[in-house]
Parts: sequence; C-alpha cells; structure tokens
Amino acid sequence: VSQIGVGAFENCPSLESLQVAEENETYHSSDNCIIQTESKTLVAGCKASQIPADGSVIDIGESAFAGCQGLTQLEIPQTIAGIGSNAFAGCENLETVTFKGNAPQLAENAFADVEAKVQYPAENDTWTEDVQKDYEGTLAWEAVDFIPANAVMLPSETFAEYDTVWIEGLPYAIQGQGDERYVVPPAQEEFYMVTYTYH
Repeated sequence: VSQIGVGAFENCPSLESLQVAEENETYHSSDNCIIQTESKTLVAGCKASQIPADGSVIDIGESAFAGCQGLTQLEIPQTIAGIGSNAFAGCENLETVTFKGNAPQLAENAFADVEAKVQYPAENDTWTEDVQKDYEGTLAWEAVDFIPANAVMLPSETFAEYDTVWIEGLPYAIQGQGDERYVVPPAQEEFYMVTYTYH
C-alpha cells in the first residue's frame, strides 16, 4: 500500500484494529492508528485507537476518525500541532476529549456533530475563549489541572495533613488533593522515594 485515501475507513463503527505491514515504507501503525511516516500524520483511526504521544504523530489528518461512532474517549497528546477538516466529524458517541498540550491548529468541521466534554490544561494560555469558539459541535469546556508525567505520587493516608515532603535533604511542595497527592522534581532530576521524611 502506497496511498490511503481521505476517509478510507469513514463510517466503520465496529472497526477496532488497524495494522500496517512492517515492510511498508510509506505508512506504519501504532496503537491501532495508521500513520504516514514521513509527514507524521495520523491518517486513519478506529474505536480502539490511542493517539501516540511519542512524537511519531504531529497532525491528525482529514477525516481520520470521521463517522467513528464506536469512539467514546479520546486523549490528544501535547505533541499534536494540527487537526484536519472533519477529523472527528460524526463521532456521535464521543463523550470526553482530553487535550494534554497547546491548542492545535484547527481545520473546518473537525468536531462537527460531536457532543462531548472537552478538557484542557488549566494553566495553558493557548486555550482562549476565541479558540474554543472555533470548535464546532456541542462542546462543554473544562480547565483541568493534570498531574505531570514526572510526578512522584505520595501515599494519601500518610501525607493527608502535610504540605511539604523532604526527599534526599530537599523540600518539595506537595500538590494535588485526596488520593492524588504528589511532588514534582526539577526536570533535570530523577529520584526514587526509597526513604523520606515529612514536615
């Protein structure tokens, strides 16, 4: 296969697996997505797809998920820079869309006929009201404080009443609440919580 047409798998609600032969020089598959390797464009997805967050995809192509009525949850990684026209149009059972990074460049009708809750990073200033208005569909927007990927989770029963933890002699502010309390080490550091004290 050297070319996959736009909307090749459109309106295939039961499709749950997409695979490309390893020897294919134009496309590859990952997490039930078909990706044009050179352009890093996701050209086709299905109800079981998970968009790769490893940088192998930077754009979601035109009609890539169009009419995929089996798709109910969707996470769009921070590596995604653009979403093509009709990319998710007609995904009528899509309930939640979670953006993990900046607002991607958006083509027309990307979310046409979609009624869903959309989450985006609370401290990300690219998600302005004007940007949100550009998204078609009936979307309920929610700013969320996501737990960073390098966070070290803490046992909630131990740290429920504390706001600082000392690790390897350094103080770290405890963030989050309830069962999701954590600390975030500096980006250049990695550590394992083998022993700790708290104040």
